[in-house]
Formats: sequence, structure tokens, C-alpha cells
Amino acid sequence: MSVSALAQQIQSISETKNSVLVGITGPIASGKTTLAEKITTHLSLKFIDLNIINVCTDSFLYTNEQLKYLNIFHEKGYPWSFDLKKFQRFLLAIKSGHGFHEELYQYSQDLKDLNLKNKISINPDSQKKNIYLIEGIALLFKEQQHLECYAHMCDFSVYIDVAEEELKYRSINRFLNSWRQAQLKPNDYFKDIINWPKEKVESKALTIWEQVNSKLNKNYLVSQKPYMDEIVNNIECSDD
Repeated sequence: MSVSALAQQIQSISETKNSVLVGITGPIASGKTTLAEKITTHLSLKFIDLNIINVCTDSFLYTNEQLKYLNIFHEKGYPWSFDLKKFQRFLLAIKSGHGFHEELYQYSQDLKDLNLKNKISINPDSQKKNIYLIEGIALLFKEQQHLECYAHMCDFSVYIDVAEEELKYRSINRFLNSWRQAQLKPNDYFKDIINWPKEKVESKALTIWEQVNSKLNKNYLVSQKPYMDEIVNNIECSDD
């Protein structure tokens, strides 16, 4: 399904709702942020009566400092590394048409941490229809007492389906790009490997993929794919 078709479907839902929750999810490195940005562009250009609010579920991760204190930094990305109770409060608040007034911060891929200097405000526009584009893996996690994942709280959910080898390639390249960025602007996450040769950094990125990301995809994320409203192939999901 094309981006414009997805945007049209979302707009159609907004005709009967003042607040529409759209979940964009899929495995790590599947292109969730990119798709959310494309849908935002289409909606903004074609439907001026919509207020579009983008939220990444990575904003609900605990900070690296908190993860280290809890001794789960090595399991970052797994359900217990997120504040899922806060995430649920967020979904309930915006679903009921209210804003979300708890502290929320942008996650930085370069810092590999929440950027506490970049606070997010979630406020609906009372004069427009509000479209919340929520993207990230936390939508595929479940509450312990329920069988359904958080994506079921959305009015429309999209799952991006990408082949395992492509995900591996993207994950490693993302890590390498962040490492290169850290060479220009050092940060705590990469401080111990900033001067490593590229081959050694690639090996570390591969280890992270094999020991964390790949297992997370297989054990927690892919199993929820059949329950999403729309499954798209990232190659097929063109701009046209």
C-alpha cells in the first residue's frame, strides 16, 4: 500500500473522530520513523484541517543512567527497559482527547539515550482534528494481564514487514553512522570505542544485532504482525 493510500485511510477515520491514534510499528530498523515522516508530509499537504502530532515510543525508554542503575542496560529495547505504565497513561490520555502533561523527552539515535534538553509537549488543537502518529516497537509489547499488545489501543495500526537480512544490514549501518557522528560530536555512549578501527566497531554492531536486536524481533515483535490492521512491505510502501 502506498503512503498516499495510508494517509487517505487515516483521514477517512478522522471524519468520525476528533482524536485518531495511528500506530506505526515493526521490527528494529524497519523504517518506522521514515514512514511516519512520509505520512505526516502527505497529511499536512492535503488536509489542512488536521493537527498531526508525531510521537516515538523510544521517548518512554528509561534513561541509560536508570537502566545501568537497574542493571538492565544490556537489555535495552526489551519491554522492561520501557516505562510501559507511563506509555499506557499516555495512550489513554490522548485517546480520550486530552493532552499528556507528564515529562516526556525526545530520544536521540546519536546519543543512544533520551535527550533531557529536548522536552516534548503533547497538546491537542481544539480547532482541528488531531492525528497522533505513534511509531515504535513498544506498541508491540503486551500488558502482563492482557493478551493484546498496545497497538490495539490505536484506531489504525500499520506493521512494516522487512526481511531479516535487510534488518541486520540496517541495524549495523545505523550503529556505524552513530559512531561516526560521535567522532565529530563525542558522547558518553561511544566514549570507550570512539577510537576503535571500523572493523572492530562493525564486530560490536554485529554482536548487538545477534545478542539483542535479532532476539528481540523474534521473541517479542514479529509474533504480533498478524494482529495489525495493515501490513506493508517497506519496498512496496512508495510515495505514490
